[in-house]
Amino acid sequence: MTVTSDIQTRLAEVARWERRPGELYAEVDASEIDAATVRLQSIPGARLANVAALDERPLEGGFRVLFTFSLPGAVFATLGARLSADAPAYPTVSVGVHAADWYERQNADLFGIIPAGHPLAENMVLHYDWPGDLYPLRKDFPREGPWPPRIREPEPPPRAVGPGIFQYTLGPVRSGVTESARFLISSFGEEIADVATRFFYNHRGLEKRCEDIPLEFVALWANRIAANSAVAHSTALASAVESIVGVEMPERVQWTRLLLAEMERVYNHTNDLAHQAEATGLAVGFMQGTILSEELRRLNGRVSGHRYLFRSVEPGAALSLDAAQMQDIAGYLRAFRPRFRSWTDALLDSHSHVDRLEQTGIVPSDVAADHALVGPVARGSGQAVDMRRDHPYGAYRSVTFPVPMIDEGDALARNRIRIAEVFSSLDLIDEALERMPEGPSRVAIPPLPPYVEAQGWSEGPRGSIVHRILSDGAGRLYRYAIRPASFVNWHAFHLAATGPNILTDFPIIERSFALVIASNDR
Repeated sequence: MTVTSDIQTRLAEVARWERRPGELYAEVDASEIDAATVRLQSIPGARLANVAALDERPLEGGFRVLFTFSLPGAVFATLGARLSADAPAYPTVSVGVHAADWYERQNADLFGIIPAGHPLAENMVLHYDWPGDLYPLRKDFPREGPWPPRIREPEPPPRAVGPGIFQYTLGPVRSGVTESARFLISSFGEEIADVATRFFYNHRGLEKRCEDIPLEFVALWANRIAANSAVAHSTALASAVESIVGVEMPERVQWTRLLLAEMERVYNHTNDLAHQAEATGLAVGFMQGTILSEELRRLNGRVSGHRYLFRSVEPGAALSLDAAQMQDIAGYLRAFRPRFRSWTDALLDSHSHVDRLEQTGIVPSDVAADHALVGPVARGSGQAVDMRRDHPYGAYRSVTFPVPMIDEGDALARNRIRIAEVFSSLDLIDEALERMPEGPSRVAIPPLPPYVEAQGWSEGPRGSIVHRILSDGAGRLYRYAIRPASFVNWHAFHLAATGPNILTDFPIIERSFALVIASNDR
């Protein structure tokens, strides 16, 4: 039985499936969405990939909520439910599909869509001083204000209380350039008893900003969702747009995007490994890794004009590389490979470094599966998931590469995954340079047809990224829903940080997850 026929069999009585760009789609009655998602997840290998919401009241509708699952065989299946315009609600999916938890709370804050029976119905994106009945992603939200005054309300009390338990607050203002987040750490002596997280201090409203503006400006914002994943986010947006208009990219564009994505992965993993050495107190290892990551960013700047590869991928286009630039990439990375190997070998030979990582910040495999974690965090916890292989796109359809997986789930496993992935990325870059065809680096994108929906995806340095778009009637975006990798993995961070870890393990665990706070604040 194929995956598609399995879907039909398990949901035949509640859903009729249709093919849409990049997915199978079916709508079910809102009262049955919880049972339908459980059935869909029961297919072996199914994982929740995204939950998006739309305000379609201006289109003479109500609200709609969409649950997208990744399935074996490179299949995405999306279940949609239409909700009332006056009181949008549906029975919560989170009880049967735990990975939906944060998505549902996010949509409750931003759209006022209520997941009835949710086990933790409290604010998440909107903090406790946000005015009630004001939902930032509804179409009638006043983008430029004025808004009602905020009324300061107290934060909830700590969850871990009792004799001998102390609370330590880290953030939201932190040293250096660390983004705003608050971690309330409860400890019993040195052992961490609980970690309560609070994000969304600098919510930028990117999804709202991208409504009703020219597509070229949306592409600029895509670079800024998370600057160190500019290629990955831009590729997800580009693939969604190209899917809607039905334009296939020239081979040169596809291979260039692969090349740039792997360059982005190499410099991110190198930088993350360097900061992990800093967290364990290995100052020399940190400095050596920082030199390598700085050289990689300078290479990015030489070939693209931007250290973070901004604007190197856009709908219908990829950076046009000449022979000299490709020789620069090949020459530097040829010398980089043995230097990286020598540096990481030295890290793994350092007992003080490895001892701090081993058995620290463990994410068990079942927890990783329940939370549908992504990227190196998932692969370090026994989850062999990678969009490049599971849902191949562009030139990834033409290559094979290993997807490393380690079962231990600790900080050391996550580091080993990143090291293995750097060598895999270097091999893919070599292959892209060797197979780079001649041809155009840009094609014209026709106007978006009215009210067509599609999703695009990519595998960024921190894991899978999913963008969902709905066009409007004027060639712009009616809705732009962004699902970053860090949003998924932050959901399980508190579980990794809680005991038997001790207070001095916290920065090591945080660095081993290597997540981006800004992509939450989108």
